[in-house]
Amino acid sequence: MDLHSGQAFWPIQNGLLRVYPPLARDERCEVAVIGGGITGALVAYHLVQAGLETVVLDRRDVGMGSTAASTALLQYAIDTHLTDLVGRVGEEHAVRAYRLCLEAVDKLAALVGTLDDPCSLQRRPSLYLASSPRHVAALRERRVPHKERRLRRFGELLPGVALEPAFAWAGTFGETKDGLAYIGESPEIPRAYFALDYGGNGITYSLVAAEILRDLLLGHDNPDRHVFRFDR
Repeated sequence: MDLHSGQAFWPIQNGLLRVYPPLARDERCEVAVIGGGITGALVAYHLVQAGLETVVLDRRDVGMGSTAASTALLQYAIDTHLTDLVGRVGEEHAVRAYRLCLEAVDKLAALVGTLDDPCSLQRRPSLYLASSPRHVAALRERRVPHKERRLRRFGELLPGVALEPAFAWAGTFGETKDGLAYIGESPEIPRAYFALDYGGNGITYSLVAAEILRDLLLGHDNPDRHVFRFDR
């Protein structure tokens, strides 16, 4: 299944980052990570750092699945607005999910700081835009936790400027009804742990998933697993 289409920016800029040999013999490990995208990379990193012998497997080249169609924007805001999420999962879990994503941005920045490659990471201020006039009232009603809210239409910011996309692509991403990922064990498949259905928050959810799955595999309790459990 093709997980992206169009002209994605990252494969064009970076090319094929690294080629790994196919699995030609049996391998023994404590944990097998299926998937070599951003989730698999972060999960494997956390497991190795915790001392677990880990093997990463992917039928594609590394990073060439849905990760290749990422916007590479690190945002704490979840696809479901905070006020809407409170109504779906309760205030405690909704606020905790947002806080975890906020913390994930800083943790990812700290992790990049340990690498030889800065990954072009830059912190930028954000501007919350109403995509149409009918959305302005809805934004005013929501208590979105931004330091500064500016409710303006894009055309007002750049009047008379004709914009043309340099790159245009689409990615296939699963999502849940409430916008929270599924992270943890599924009773249908014993001894298997999952991290999936991220929606538009793949990179931040990947970091959250890496920490939760690491703790579960080590036999440590992680209260945040309840926020993303399958049976919620």
